[in-house]
Amino acid sequence: MTDAVRKRLLDYVPTMPSPFRERKFKLTAIAELGGILLAIVLLIGLKKTSTAFAISGAVIFLACWWLAVNSAKTVRVHCVESDEVVQVTHDEGTICLFDVGQNRTYWIDPYLMTPGHPPEDWPNRKFEVIEVPGWEEELGPFCLGKRLRPRETFEFRNLFEHYDFEPPADGLINQSLNAFLQDAQTRNRSGAKASTT
Repeated sequence: MTDAVRKRLLDYVPTMPSPFRERKFKLTAIAELGGILLAIVLLIGLKKTSTAFAISGAVIFLACWWLAVNSAKTVRVHCVESDEVVQVTHDEGTICLFDVGQNRTYWIDPYLMTPGHPPEDWPNRKFEVIEVPGWEEELGPFCLGKRLRPRETFEFRNLFEHYDFEPPADGLINQSLNAFLQDAQTRNRSGAKASTT
């Protein structure tokens, strides 16, 4: 892992330098700590867990994150560049399908990535997604280009309500964007007909 990638990952969950250095950091730190405290209060308030367990869980999460990034020697970085994207909205967020050429489509759902920082300028023409060994979820996307305007937006149910598609682990679908969308719509319609008969 290069020092630049390690720094990017550590910056993703800050290690709490002096809060007096800059105002933006203070606001970010307050928002992140507020989010952690809110999660702890909700867990305790809903009687889902004990106070000690909720607080120790938050501390362990941050410690594991810091240790995973500092101990990792290698990471896998998915570098994606595209001039065309389609969005698929669902209850929890928005899936983006990027045309990456050579009859391939890249599937990404930033909502499912850890630790849940919303990406800026998203969707983006150029971004990276990072896999850290020993860390179950992918991290990112880290936007490096300009914002990309989606050419179209679909609702999840119009593509996958009756078609149980499981995206590949690496997000790379071996079909062009247009072919994948057409295939998903056809299979979804066929599944709807089969369920009504």
